[in-house]
Amino acid sequence: GGIKDEVCSTLRTYQKINHFPNSFNLGRKDAMYRNLLDLEEDFPQDYDFTPRTYVFPQDEADFEAARSAADENADVLKLWIFKPSASSCGKGIRILTKDSPIPACKKGFVISEYISNPHLIEGLKYDLRVYVLVTSFDPLVIYMYNDGLARFATDKFTLDESQFENRFVHLTNYSLQKKNEAYQQNKSKNANNLRASKWSLKTLQKVFEDHGKDYKTVKERMKDLIIKTIVSVEGRINEAMEDASLSPSVCFELYGFDIMIDSNLKPWIIEVNISPSFSSSSPFDKTLKTKLICDTLTIIGLKPTNHAKYTKEENEKKLKEKKTKQAADQKKNINFITTETIDEADANLLIEFEEQVARAENFELIFPLKASFKKYTKFFREKRYKNYLLWNHLKEPLIEP
Repeated sequence: GGIKDEVCSTLRTYQKINHFPNSFNLGRKDAMYRNLLDLEEDFPQDYDFTPRTYVFPQDEADFEAARSAADENADVLKLWIFKPSASSCGKGIRILTKDSPIPACKKGFVISEYISNPHLIEGLKYDLRVYVLVTSFDPLVIYMYNDGLARFATDKFTLDESQFENRFVHLTNYSLQKKNEAYQQNKSKNANNLRASKWSLKTLQKVFEDHGKDYKTVKERMKDLIIKTIVSVEGRINEAMEDASLSPSVCFELYGFDIMIDSNLKPWIIEVNISPSFSSSSPFDKTLKTKLICDTLTIIGLKPTNHAKYTKEENEKKLKEKKTKQAADQKKNINFITTETIDEADANLLIEFEEQVARAENFELIFPLKASFKKYTKFFREKRYKNYLLWNHLKEPLIEP
């Protein structure tokens, strides 16, 4: 994942690339937790959806202090989970007790408090793969796909110490679970096999509702923590976009959010994948992921372009923009945006947003929304004009529909 500098320098505004620069701020476990911690320090009540995490070697002393405190409270079983910072597919993950030695890891690692009360179905632990599409960081626009994956462990969950090394109990990664004889492949295109080790989120929702569980509230909570997580990196990614002189419309990214639900039905962010797997291990996988890719390409709006004509027009446009940018920036005021103050570029941005939303058949726009965007404005470190332009448009349309 990520964009190399030499690629950035060659991109034209009609092209699309499926990563933003600096996306490792979400994809690396240590970087993600650091970014979330920055906002948690200012908004502890709002950023309480990740387990307490220690980034090594910086937080080693804090972790050892936490282990000592666990010794003093021997009646409470305290567990942690060790993860290499840049690994995937469950590689290198270990469950740690207060007495466990810390594994060696040359490339950096994190240790998080283990969620020891996961919500179980038929006694099995599971996590969710939620697909999230960001079509722009300036302005910030986030969609969530209407389906995803529920991935189950294949051995019954237990906190018995003899099972701490049993990865089929504690981990949910498909790449590990498929090696267990108990793994059940979902061979149905419709994902309605409740004995399978991988479900669709629509199937999970039905099971929740059939058992009187409030899936709707869980889903709304997931949207909330997804938005807050992405907001935590928008400053770093926008800075990288500006450094690379990239047009905001060139990049898009489809993230795989891994979310755990605890026994109180509270969702927790576990990690974010910037290159989620699109390999198909079953007819169900193939159906879901093929639709997902097609819907992604539809929503980002690839357009045919006459390259020779475009290059000439682009050079003329850049020259014109260079002369007028300073004057235009001086006129733009985030506190006073009306139909009279917006220019052609502003109007085009709003038109493109409306057209994009209209194409989002199987994606749900989760940010910004007229009913809720104000809730999140306090988390943005910088006041960006395009965000305020879009938010004002949602309050009261600035262009004709």
